[in-house]
Amino acid sequence: MKVTKVTPIFCDAGWRAFTFVKVETDEGLVGYGECTDNSSAFGVGGCVRDLESRLIGKDPRAVEKLYREMGHRLQHNPGGIAQKAIAGIEIALWDIKAKALNVPLYELFGGPVHDKIRVYWSHCGTYRTRNPELYPDKPALKTYDDIAPLWAKRWQPAAIPR
Repeated sequence: MKVTKVTPIFCDAGWRAFTFVKVETDEGLVGYGECTDNSSAFGVGGCVRDLESRLIGKDPRAVEKLYREMGHRLQHNPGGIAQKAIAGIEIALWDIKAKALNVPLYELFGGPVHDKIRVYWSHCGTYRTRNPELYPDKPALKTYDDIAPLWAKRWQPAAIPR
């Protein structure tokens, strides 16, 4: 199996762009990772594009080896957006490896620890608050009373599929 393409994906969320990475293989497996930066989505995306040439033709299942090669490529710019780009690609590589082995990703990290986990949701309706026109099918969030039910849902444990 070989990497054939690495693509940054930018998702406009109203007041912020979320950045994802898509890694494609010659066997049709696709992995996705997330590498959002608060203010430099296109900077992270540029790093992702710079790293693509280091990954094309390589086996995506060699995650640790590729991680080191990416770090070497960006050694003069450690941390910050460079590290976020590497992290997004690394997540996508782990996704491909789990799919290739036909196992849930958590199995590659030692198996499940919990039956349920609370969902982390740090933005709590901020997109709907600032840009209600982007959500015509949902009620606008204008006060804390409108957000409270969303905040309460945030702490509901989600079942982990097995």
